[in-house]
Amino acid sequence: MSSESRDLLDRVLAKAPSLSARAVALVNRVPPGSPIRRRLINLSIKRGFDAMARSDLDLILPLFEPDAEAWMRGMAAVGVDDCYRGREGVRRLYADVDEVFSEWKWTIREVMDGGRVYAIRADFDGVGRGSGLRTTLTDAGTVIWSSPSSLIARQDWFVEQGGWKKALAASGLTPV
Repeated sequence: MSSESRDLLDRVLAKAPSLSARAVALVNRVPPGSPIRRRLINLSIKRGFDAMARSDLDLILPLFEPDAEAWMRGMAAVGVDDCYRGREGVRRLYADVDEVFSEWKWTIREVMDGGRVYAIRADFDGVGRGSGLRTTLTDAGTVIWSSPSSLIARQDWFVEQGGWKKALAASGLTPV
């Protein structure tokens, strides 16, 4: 990970990872539904997705509980395991995805905030490392469950066309 691809805030957070957790905990104290919380949650998730696209583990790993689980539904066919446990598991997840795709990113389309659960609707775009073929998925989704300390306790990815509906069902949230 090249530090040149980080903006100033990311460089600060990489040097002081506990600041990320504190900032998330502070945002989670703001009541769900408030406009300021909505803006801060959307900004935080966008920054997190940008760090994911760079596989910037210095910024990603501190956001996960030490015993977190990341479930990847829909990627077994390309060699990505179904479940990764702990921060080392999350590290392996990114290594596995980077092994399959030479470049990849998620584009956020919608965020639903349920307090300690978030459902995120997103599109995936990636280029196969070996094949050079582009993979595009619309309406995929992920659900993030936060721990009482506001870190990610579990994240379920539904990496398939229409995965958003599955993510929404798993989250228990209903659209407004």
